[in-house]
Amino acid sequence: MRWLPYLKPVDDPHIVYTAHQYEPQSEYTHQQSPAVNTYPGEFDLNWDGEPDSFDRIWLASFLSILSEFKQKHGAPVAVNEFGVIRWVPNAADFMRDEMDIFEEHGINYAVWVWNPDWAPWTESVSEFNFRYGADPQNTTPMENDLQAVILEFWARNALRPSNFNQSP
Repeated sequence: MRWLPYLKPVDDPHIVYTAHQYEPQSEYTHQQSPAVNTYPGEFDLNWDGEPDSFDRIWLASFLSILSEFKQKHGAPVAVNEFGVIRWVPNAADFMRDEMDIFEEHGINYAVWVWNPDWAPWTESVSEFNFRYGADPQNTTPMENDLQAVILEFWARNALRPSNFNQSP
């Protein structure tokens, strides 16, 4: 997503500019178990050896890349892949803030969920399956905070493929 300000838009009203959003990836969203960095928290986000504040303010500033591009070029923008490994500390709070910022700026978004319907794979590669909760060893669906946040935001969507042809 850091590349978006350098992109030269094309002159076509049917183009939607998309980005993946996993920042800060190695420091937070993709931590292996046991994860140590938390949200909010303090750790080096710009590789200068000094801790930085990682909170909603940082996230809003980083995500402003999307809304600035959208405003500058009058082009639709979507985050067609984003998420957090389910066991990172305060994953639900991070997702709540991230999805809330997307909503505030009118950015379309799609959560990345890697859960094909083949049990040997889903049981061994389940980092992003928010239905499994915060325990890295769990591979069965269970109610959890991260799932609740995602469902809360999904419930806000009034337009669904199942009701495209229905009048409001």
